[in-house]
Amino acid sequence: MANKKKKKAANPVREWISDNLRYMLLILIVLIAALAVFLIYREVSERRQVGSGTVVTDSSSTSASAASVSSSSGEKEQEKTEVVTATPTPTPTPTPTATPMPDVSLTEMNPAATESVQNYFYSLQATGENENVEYYDSIHVQTCPGPTEGTYIAYADYEYKYWNYDALIPALTEMYLAPDANGTLQEVSNVPEDVQAYITNVRQTESVQNLIQEVTARYQEVMDANPDLNEYINGL
Repeated sequence: MANKKKKKAANPVREWISDNLRYMLLILIVLIAALAVFLIYREVSERRQVGSGTVVTDSSSTSASAASVSSSSGEKEQEKTEVVTATPTPTPTPTPTATPMPDVSLTEMNPAATESVQNYFYSLQATGENENVEYYDSIHVQTCPGPTEGTYIAYADYEYKYWNYDALIPALTEMYLAPDANGTLQEVSNVPEDVQAYITNVRQTESVQNLIQEVTARYQEVMDANPDLNEYINGL
């Protein structure tokens, strides 16, 4: 028995570890699981924050964008309000400018105008345009300047005779003369409106009014002396 080896004493630490190893492994597994759950929760939370646009670094740009949209909306609303509430200013109708009264007087010192008017009446007589008139006589022409250079307003004081009547009838014709392509004065039948306005004012001048009254008086004398001719004219 003396030759047998003595059995070594057991190590208490190893025995404790051996006895508690399963518990230590269980605690380690729980800690690892907890750490994994924490990491997963953190990852999911960060992803949610990014998805919802609440990242702190984007706050300034988001505010600026919101301010821009607000400003733009405000401008649009203001423009809309202005369009709705704006009251259009009526455009006043321009007052027609009267053609100024020309400071003119009739004169007989225009051979070209006289020739033009006389040729006009001679052509009427030659063509028989007025079949009731036998001829024109004593054509006396007075003129004043027209609205433009080279034009004239002419007043022909003349007499004419009807067929089958001996009396010569005084008459007065107002004409507008303008040069043609060759520079020859001709009677213008289609008088422009502005020229008509000018002629109307010329007609109101003293010299023309005196001429009208004079010819009217002579005409009435002939009518009073020839009642049969007066009746004939009124029946035309």
